[in-house]
Amino acid sequence: MLLGPAPPTRAAALAGRPPRLDRPPGLTPAKLAAMRAEFWETAPHYGGDAVIWHALKAAAECEDVAGAAVVLDAAGVLTGRAAPGERGGVSPPGAPVTLYDERGRAYDLPEYALADPVGWAA
Repeated sequence: MLLGPAPPTRAAALAGRPPRLDRPPGLTPAKLAAMRAEFWETAPHYGGDAVIWHALKAAAECEDVAGAAVVLDAAGVLTGRAAPGERGGVSPPGAPVTLYDERGRAYDLPEYALADPVGWAA
């Protein structure tokens, strides 16, 4: 469930804040695509529910915020900024985006898996 009005980007829909990924030197669209593919391929091995990981990937690949919100809501992904029972807060730019499933399990996603670098269209 999304909290408040829909954010303007799909990364913001997942993180609750706008993306702030600065483009590292030498990063090309091909390298970014390879990094994303590697992350999504290995992410389920870090714990959590494979179904939630698939939903997170589907939401990250949505072209619009509404589609991402529907996917996250259907999967029971909580997009609040803290685990159930913890105090909320916004992560600093560059920090992994942490989302939670309904059981309180955390899923850490790097911003490069969610957004293109600022001022750069891949």
